[in-house]
Amino acid sequence: MNETFGFSRGQQSCRECFSGCTDHRWHSGNLAQFSVKGTKWMLRPNPGYWGDPEPKVLVLGFSKGDDQQEMIDLYLKGHKRFEDVPFNSTKGTMRKDLAELLATLELVPAGEPIDGLFENSAHGFGFASLIRCSVEIQRQGKSPTRSGDGILSSTLTEMPSFVEKCINRFVVQMPASVRLVILLGADIKYVRACQKLFEGSPLGPKDDTPYAYSVGGRFFIHVPHPSGQAGGFRAVFNGKRDPNKREEGMLPCRRQALAAVKQAFPRGNKVQQRNA
Repeated sequence: MNETFGFSRGQQSCRECFSGCTDHRWHSGNLAQFSVKGTKWMLRPNPGYWGDPEPKVLVLGFSKGDDQQEMIDLYLKGHKRFEDVPFNSTKGTMRKDLAELLATLELVPAGEPIDGLFENSAHGFGFASLIRCSVEIQRQGKSPTRSGDGILSSTLTEMPSFVEKCINRFVVQMPASVRLVILLGADIKYVRACQKLFEGSPLGPKDDTPYAYSVGGRFFIHVPHPSGQAGGFRAVFNGKRDPNKREEGMLPCRRQALAAVKQAFPRGNKVQQRNA
């Protein structure tokens, strides 16, 4: 896949949202600013991609939070490899928790590390984020933040101009090899915002939250994020315990996700077989 479309391993050259900035360096360059009805967004140029350039499964976070920013800083200082950056931190268990989610979906063996999937090789998995650059939001009277404050759903519903540009370049034009897109984040508002944005056809019952939907012949599913804040949701999704009232949505989320994986790979787990 041509690097222009952002599916070759490494730092990506896209600076489409930074035309008014003088410093276009990767991650350390100028912030681009956007406003919608009093809410401000700041965008830092650090688009990247990890994994197979022709993935069958594409795993997308939303952006890069504080942990990812820290890992990028360590990478730029020579203390970490580029492959160490995504879904990782110096103190947490995000990769382990992501591996458990993928095992629940029966896409990887249970209990095995997934570090090798971030390497540039033909293993069938690709990793990036829905918005490729770092997103920060600032509500009136509040401090800027890269998490919380409804940043995921608000960004997709209020639609600052960078959203459409990024989606058109890196999601609409994803490789033809992709059969399954896994979106990390199962908050109902975010799920519905994504499904509406992609004009997805829900795969679950009509009255259920559309945790799984089809878009142009591909399957999109939402699963809980592998961050510490979503630990309870993951525990229910992974079948470790029954839900409390707030977590009840993870039962249909799991059912819809597993059904979509089987539709994407009807002959079983063929993710790592290039010609399957």
